Amino acid sequence: MANNVDALGTSAAETMLPVVPLFHANSWGIAFSAPSMGTKLVMPGAKLDGASVYELLDTEKVTHTAGVPTVWLMLLNHMAAGNLKLPHLKMRGVRRLGDAALDDQVVRRHGRSACATPGA
Repeated sequence: MANNVDALGTSAAETMLPVVPLFHANSWGIAFSAPSMGTKLVMPGAKLDGASVYELLDTEKVTHTAGVPTVWLMLLNHMAAGNLKLPHLKMRGVRRLGDAALDDQVVRRHGRSACATPGA
């Protein structure tokens, strides 16, 4: 079911950056589902600071991403400091892992295109 545009929200015209640890089921779902739909998949590597994530999102023209609140706070702080924008980004999934509370700041600053998903 994850291999359709209604489930993951991506298609062959999109680019996905999962900033979710690969030990998490959500990330494995993206790692297999996105390429099967022709979605370009960008992997973040070890650098998850705001500047590094911003650089990937911007240079790769990422349209969809998923991650945890801590990553998004670092990204938002980096963007605010440099008055930066991400015009290609359509959807951000904020993954709540265990007790990691979804910060009001993340929801306010990401707007309605952010969606919260339950943690593991």
